[in-house]
Amino acid sequence: MTIKLFILAVLFVISGGVAFSEYFKNHKFISFLATAIAIIATFYLFQDIYDDLKQPSSSPQPPRVS
Repeated sequence: MTIKLFILAVLFVISGGVAFSEYFKNHKFISFLATAIAIIATFYLFQDIYDDLKQPSSSPQPPRVS
């Protein structure tokens, strides 16, 4: 797990909690901002996971003997 992935996950959890908190339901701008951060963090989180899965394994493979 990379540090970027960890930071994105933390941002997603924090902003998701803020978006649905009772305190922030009366503050529309802050709730909108938290929702936007959650959406952006989710996009980059999925993009980072996709890039990690797309890369070939960096561990060396033993040579194949025919």
